[in-house]
Amino acid sequence: MFRSLLAERRMLLVLDNAADSSQVRPLLPATSGCLVVVTSRDDLSGLVRQEGALRLDVTTFPTADAVELLRAATADYRTSDHRGDLAALARLCAGLPLALRIAAERAAGRPSMPLGELIDDLRDESARWSVLTAEAEEGSDAMRSVFEWSYRALPGPAAQLFRRLGLHPGNEFGLPAAASLAGGDPAPVRGLLDTLVRAHLLERRPAGRYEFHDLLRAYAAEQVRREESETERTEILRRCLAWYLHTAYAARDWPW
Repeated sequence: MFRSLLAERRMLLVLDNAADSSQVRPLLPATSGCLVVVTSRDDLSGLVRQEGALRLDVTTFPTADAVELLRAATADYRTSDHRGDLAALARLCAGLPLALRIAAERAAGRPSMPLGELIDDLRDESARWSVLTAEAEEGSDAMRSVFEWSYRALPGPAAQLFRRLGLHPGNEFGLPAAASLAGGDPAPVRGLLDTLVRAHLLERRPAGRYEFHDLLRAYAAEQVRREESETERTEILRRCLAWYLHTAYAARDWPW
């Protein structure tokens, strides 16, 4: 019935936040007179392969654009903020538009507060979530909800690896370090990392490296504290640090 209604029309369909390709296919028009725009946290590779979809990756804002967004959102309330402070705030928000808007609203709502105070609050990882979600009003947990949707959609092993990566002492790591945190062999862990990349919870870097930004790392750390016991967390971190120690020792004794 849906496709029959669209058959004689020229329509733009927007399918927002699709879980996977199978959720989209029943809603695709059968004629060429319609255009479909799909947003998703998944890369929807099935639509690309079988339906000829054009994939457009939406990246985070570069610092210059993020600064302009902050400036525009606070212009009516704050006029003396230095560009360097705005750039620091933008980096702490990882260039994510939603995080930038929340931070801008906090700054605009307190025009007499030096921007440095908000920056210091965001630099404190233990307080970062409260800074971005503490307002007691509808939608105040929007930042957390965005990550929650992606995290809860992961298969169990990938979700476990994601939260354990929150224990890694740094945002960037390679496959061996991830395998030490997972407590498994590198080959299956590589597949789990690919799952996290497709879900946009990790970014792939050159030379086999992976990275997630500060906000996702803070979210992962929160999840591992919630779902793994202190004993488990200690053992996971011990494995990771033992791998780094072993690698550093081997590098020191390598006959260069």
